[in-house]
Amino acid sequence: DATRVVVVGASLDDRDEAVAGLTGLLLVAGPIALAAAAVLGYLLAAAALRPVEAMRARAGEVSGAPAGARLPLPEARDELRRLGETLNAMLDRVDGALERERAFVADASHELRTPVAILKAEIDLALAGERSPEELRVALASAREETERLARLADDLLVLARMDGGSCV
Repeated sequence: DATRVVVVGASLDDRDEAVAGLTGLLLVAGPIALAAAAVLGYLLAAAALRPVEAMRARAGEVSGAPAGARLPLPEARDELRRLGETLNAMLDRVDGALERERAFVADASHELRTPVAILKAEIDLALAGERSPEELRVALASAREETERLARLADDLLVLARMDGGSCV
C-alpha cells in the first residue's frame, strides 16, 4: 500500500504584482476620493443649512422691523418648516402682547391725566386771589379726593403688573 503525495506550487509573483498595483492605486486615488467626499459633504451640508441661515438672518432683522415681520419658511414640509411656523406663531403672540400693552398704557395714561388735571385746577384755584377759609377747605377736600383716586389707580396698576409678572400680591 503506497501513499502518494502530490505537491502543487504556484509562483507568488502575480499576487505580489497585483498587491503592489493596488497599493499604488490606493495611495493615489484614496486621498483624491477623500478630498472629493469632503467637498461633496460640505456642499450638501451647506445646501441643507441654507434655509436655517435664511431664518437666522431674518430673525436678526425682525427685532428692528415693524410689527408683522415674520421668518421665511422653506418649501419642504419638514422639521425646519415646522420650526419656522412655531417661531412665527410665537412672533404673532408677542405682537399681540405688545399691542395689548400699548392699549393698556394708553388707557392708564388717560385714567391718570383726569385726576391730575382736576388736582392741578383745584390747587390753581386755591392759590388764585384771596379765598375764604371755607373755599380753601373745599378746594383741599377736592384735592384730597383726587389724590386718593391717584393712589387707588397706582395700587391697581401695581396689582396688574404683579399679576402679569406671574406673582400675585
